[in-house]
Amino acid sequence: MLDAHLGTMLTLCIVVATLSLTLSDAHITTTDLSTEPEGASFLCGDDGHAPAGCFRRSDTTMRSESPHYERQPPASRMAKDEGAGRGLYNTAEAAAAFHVNRLDWVYSSNASWVRQCHDAGIRAVSLSINGNLADTGSHPATYTVGRARTVDGAMVSAPWMRTWSTVPYRGCINNPDYRAVVQSAVSAVVAAGTDAVQHDDWSTNEGSVAFDGGDPHSSGCYCSYCMAGFTGALINSSMNASARQRYNVTSAFNYKDYILDHGATTADKNATLRGLFVEYQQNSTQGYFRWLRRLLATLKPGGVPLGCNNGGIWSATTDLSCDFGMGELPKHAATPAGLEAIFRDTVPAGRQQLMTMPKEGIITPSDVLLTRWAIATAYALGGNMLAPWDVYLPTPSAARFWGSAAHFGDLYAFVRAHAAVFDTQNVSVPNELPITLSFELVHTGASGDRGRFNLPSDTAHPAAGSCIPAASLASCEYVCTTDPLCVAIYSDDPRSCCALHSPLKVINGTSLTGRSYLRRNCSFTPAGCGDKPPPFTCTDCDKVSIYARRGATATGTSVIGIHLVNFDLIPSANSSGTLDVRLGNTALFAGAECGSFGLQLLVPNKSDVVLSPSCSADRLSSIVTIPTPQPWAIVLATSTA
Repeated sequence: MLDAHLGTMLTLCIVVATLSLTLSDAHITTTDLSTEPEGASFLCGDDGHAPAGCFRRSDTTMRSESPHYERQPPASRMAKDEGAGRGLYNTAEAAAAFHVNRLDWVYSSNASWVRQCHDAGIRAVSLSINGNLADTGSHPATYTVGRARTVDGAMVSAPWMRTWSTVPYRGCINNPDYRAVVQSAVSAVVAAGTDAVQHDDWSTNEGSVAFDGGDPHSSGCYCSYCMAGFTGALINSSMNASARQRYNVTSAFNYKDYILDHGATTADKNATLRGLFVEYQQNSTQGYFRWLRRLLATLKPGGVPLGCNNGGIWSATTDLSCDFGMGELPKHAATPAGLEAIFRDTVPAGRQQLMTMPKEGIITPSDVLLTRWAIATAYALGGNMLAPWDVYLPTPSAARFWGSAAHFGDLYAFVRAHAAVFDTQNVSVPNELPITLSFELVHTGASGDRGRFNLPSDTAHPAAGSCIPAASLASCEYVCTTDPLCVAIYSDDPRSCCALHSPLKVINGTSLTGRSYLRRNCSFTPAGCGDKPPPFTCTDCDKVSIYARRGATATGTSVIGIHLVNFDLIPSANSSGTLDVRLGNTALFAGAECGSFGLQLLVPNKSDVVLSPSCSADRLSSIVTIPTPQPWAIVLATSTA
């Protein structure tokens, strides 16, 4: 249960890592001294031939910390755990209630249970290992074999685990004895039939060396294997004679003794060899994952996908090592910008990111709405989110949260019912795609009704506001939404944008070709907006995020899914409201005309609806009116060409 954060078959090797830092009086060039050959290639992607353990965008999944057979949780769990779903404890029953087709992050090597899951329709199961595995065969668990060590020789533990009743000490992945522990654990889960291996606490030595700010008395590893490996890396680098003499780098050099001789906090130690030692441990960790991927390829023909508990952050090591990422989502990161970074902006090509519900030590009733929004946003961005059941909470007692399927199950059922929509739309459409909610075209300039709003640049009756270069209509709209005084925009797309303040004046007979848009006031004003005088109200439109994803059906038909996700968490205020969604025809499908492509509305708990759009005055846009998402709707545009 190590989800707080963020051999005989193969030769066990000590990693001698690459060093590439510049010292004040020495230069160590980049030299690949690793004894680890390349790992097995990545297994997942969009080519349709990925193993079962790879994530699909339509996968719905949940944790089961371990297999739960009982229908009711034990009294010890009920006493400290949280959530309206605590009465549902059996893993199989919970999976059915939440409409999941995967189980992930499970600590077990029970082959019978894995078979039962597959027989019950669970598409994939990932069993877990971690960076602090128990000694092979120990019952109760002990943690002494091949452990990471401080400079004082004490075993290293993660700071967040030091209060646990049994402290799981970190393994050293440069120690052959701990590699044997890992090999035994990996062999057991592969033999049990796991479809993927999830590596909890993936950072191993790379993380251990940074504990407590790198304090050598509580971080590591400074075991004999790491010291020999680090010395070998220094000797085999191109360190010049001056540096070798200064640090007395010979075959007898020992970095642990150097620290103890010079004191743990000397400026010299921190400024020079400390940086090289950190890099050595990072490269050691990358070598460990190369070894692990080769081990998995050896144990199962075709390999086993490998996931890492990366916290939603792809580092150099996880980028080089993991087929998919899993992570725990802190509540403060549950914002549109936060989830966009996690699920869209930083995920390497061909990988998939999975996160838990937003969480903190105490889950409140209002967090149900936040979690529903987060689930919708994760899938709209092309990611996945674990069902909120059997989720670790960051509390001293290591409590868990058991959400109710009545609160969240409909969203996962929605994803499964439209699996083809999610799986075939694999390209995120750029933000410049003209899909607008908050602005209404009112004048079309010289090329249309020859009307426009007055501009700040006009000699007579200049408007208040400002004009700037703008690459697109979408970016012009964004300028206005960030200006609390902006009531309209004038866009000479793609050349310029004017954000206009009240009062507005209509100029007829204009020779300018740009178009004027009025900022819409929608059907309600959310809480917190009442301090702005009319007409400067914020609207429900400002609370709706738009994410568009492009793909094609099996027959090659082009499809764009336009996800609208409502970040306003007061549904009673706008449950009866509507939104006008304006779609740029040619930007969606080249050469498309108004009404020339199919539109459907997909909403959780509702039947799919065919939409009949109206056309804008210039016939460049198709406009549909939909109910305000609660929290999620998809407008599905399908090319008929």
